[in-house]
Amino acid sequence: MVGYGTQLAATPLKAWQFPVSNYGAKGNVKVITDATMLIASSLLNSPAQAQFTSADVGKSVLMNCTGGTLYTPQAGTITAVNSATQAVVSFTSVSATSGATICCYGTDDTAAIIAAQAAAVTYAQAHGYYAEILFDSVIYGVAAAPTIGTAIGGGNAQIPLPNIVDTGQKLVLVYTSSTKGYDQALMHWLQVTPQAAGAVLACMSVAGTNDGTYGPSSMVGGPFRGYGGGSLANFSNCMPVIDGVQLLVPYNTTIAGFDFYGMAEAVIMNSSCMSMAVVPAAPPYPNITNSGNISNTYVFGVRQPSEGNNDRSDILYFSTEGMCYGVMWSEHGSIDTIRCIYSIIGIEGYSGNAVSMAHAARIKYASVEGSGQGMGFQNGSGNLDQDTLDCETVTNQVYDPGNLLNASVGTRGGSNRNGGAGVRIYNLDQPPGPVNAPSAPPSSGNPWTNNYVKDVWISITISTGTITGLSYTGQNGVTKAQALPGSTTVIGFELPANSTYTPTFTGTIAHQVTCF
Repeated sequence: MVGYGTQLAATPLKAWQFPVSNYGAKGNVKVITDATMLIASSLLNSPAQAQFTSADVGKSVLMNCTGGTLYTPQAGTITAVNSATQAVVSFTSVSATSGATICCYGTDDTAAIIAAQAAAVTYAQAHGYYAEILFDSVIYGVAAAPTIGTAIGGGNAQIPLPNIVDTGQKLVLVYTSSTKGYDQALMHWLQVTPQAAGAVLACMSVAGTNDGTYGPSSMVGGPFRGYGGGSLANFSNCMPVIDGVQLLVPYNTTIAGFDFYGMAEAVIMNSSCMSMAVVPAAPPYPNITNSGNISNTYVFGVRQPSEGNNDRSDILYFSTEGMCYGVMWSEHGSIDTIRCIYSIIGIEGYSGNAVSMAHAARIKYASVEGSGQGMGFQNGSGNLDQDTLDCETVTNQVYDPGNLLNASVGTRGGSNRNGGAGVRIYNLDQPPGPVNAPSAPPSSGNPWTNNYVKDVWISITISTGTITGLSYTGQNGVTKAQALPGSTTVIGFELPANSTYTPTFTGTIAHQVTCF
């Protein structure tokens, strides 16, 4: 595709638009799936796909899977080309590849992208506080090591987002492409090539770290909240908007995707963060279906602004595959549609420094497949309303062992939980109406639990006796006695999901259960 930089005559750019190609970005990264290396060797072989030339010398290269259980990626540069099928790289393989695997190589465009961003910031601060950074539908290499600390305003990212003083006007920076809205596709389970359609930034570095002060490394990220101190007082007064720009990261990477933790606001219109891996029929491809192969358990597809943010933390469409956490949300979050595939935890809520969220978030639709847990929560406490959590092949739909979350969650594909005493799970798969052959009623003085994971109506009938007492116990463990109605032989009442009722009576009891 013709780049923005060569379209200027036919389609003049606006003053607020900054194509990365104008600042030297090449966008020439090539992803191949027939790469091989031997243990302790620096020879990279590609029998058919790469077609190396002397022009490839000096380009960055990442071998996504160099063998071993955890598929440790390695990165460096091409130092020589021996033939069209063999290049010499600057690292030696830690183990032999057991057949062809996934590799990418190309020009490092990190500096060019940062330069375009810097020009956009300078323009925006002088003209309306709005600018766009433009990308073509090609794959750009991002091979630089993350920059950590105060030199970039207190962050840890390959492409550091600007730290804008919060006493001035908010800066809006849009990262967009000519294919926005059409390229957030997921891999097919028989696909043998990683998903990298549209405008893609490919991470070609393994130099990430989870810094004790400035947090985990990311490809595109702003300052750590409080600029390393964790204080709620400091956010970058900038709202990045991602619309049609995708991220491609090594499987089992040390560098996360988008990190907006210390940004005052953030908006994702259409984007994805995909692993450089596939769903394999057999080795040697990284087994993306096994989350146990992820050892760098701090990385994520996107982390939204922390609690205390400036009230806008929106995601319209976002997809992620093969990350430890797919999407990390916090308060003031409004999420329409997310898809988190092959993660340890698909959706992870969090509150920094164990601070409780005073406000809430809402997720409309979330699909989580092939993951350890559907959604979880850590630190502090949080408030969430989730319309539909659609899970396939997960251990628990809700994972909240610390009982930190106050939430209402509609689930499909099961309703298992670990903890989550404050989570009201509503099983959308349970049809409304009378339950055929419900579980037997309790004996006198013993509880009956509503395990239908839906609110139900209980109709009790006592024959040859009377009911003398009734109490309810909620899933939070609180028990309350219920005043009896006029009748002592027939009684009806609503019982919330996961709650229990305990009757005392003489005679014989029968009950009917009707789901709402």
